[in-house]
Amino acid sequence: MNVKQKRLKFQDFFRPGDIVKNESVWGKRFFVVDHLSGNSYCPIVVVHPCGERLTAASLCNFMVEDTELVRAKRRPLQKINIRLLLKLYSKGNREAKREFLIRNYKKYV
Repeated sequence: MNVKQKRLKFQDFFRPGDIVKNESVWGKRFFVVDHLSGNSYCPIVVVHPCGERLTAASLCNFMVEDTELVRAKRRPLQKINIRLLLKLYSKGNREAKREFLIRNYKKYV
């Protein structure tokens, strides 16, 4: 029996390898996203400090709504113009949706 798992909304915005921060708890310290966990009710991003070795003791759990994206490593549509991005987004391209969310979030922060 093969059950297809539904992608959660926060999985379109964060990816492993992205640089994030949580100023309310850690100040200006940066973290690297290790993996995503939780569910649609309580989404969690599992991170480790940037520049330190990855160990079980250094992992932290951040709530998604408190986490701020600082830099994303893999953004293939970063240099594309907004008209073409919206066209791809309307066709249902997941990477275009992520790029659109990142651009709009950066504009209001």
